[in-house]
Amino acid sequence: APTCVSNPQNIWVSSGSGYVSRVSPGTSGPNTLNGFSTTHFSIGHDAYGLAVTSGNDVVVSSQGTDNYLTYLSQTGGYAASWTTAAGFAGINTPTGISLDGRGNIWVPNNTNVSGLGSVSEVSAAGNALSPATTGFAKSTSFLSAGRASAVDQVGNVWVVGDGANS
Repeated sequence: APTCVSNPQNIWVSSGSGYVSRVSPGTSGPNTLNGFSTTHFSIGHDAYGLAVTSGNDVVVSSQGTDNYLTYLSQTGGYAASWTTAAGFAGINTPTGISLDGRGNIWVPNNTNVSGLGSVSEVSAAGNALSPATTGFAKSTSFLSAGRASAVDQVGNVWVVGDGANS
């Protein structure tokens, strides 16, 4: 499902398709309405979760065939993309996305090759911090397929999953 986040200058919306939209104050450009301009940024894979960094950049999780994390600058410029198809950080069909106080990226996995529920962690620089094949995994009696995540004020990561035990 598409999501929406904001930073001081913009509102960002994931599409569920191959682009992310930025809505900004302005009256110029092809997509304007009521004092706002909308710009679409192609990311080449299905946009799903969004999170805003401390520098007001945007990180996107994507549930495509290659399972990407994409980093967009606050102006919408394409900054980096990390494919996770080869088991990078154990990411598999990433859904929601959240950032901790250090800027590390946390992604719940909707699918996991081990049959366990899991969450993956990637540094702000794009380095894997969780195990490559499974992420941080738990028995499905604790965590089934991940859907959303949040990080609380002390750094605990909370994951919502499917099923009665998640």
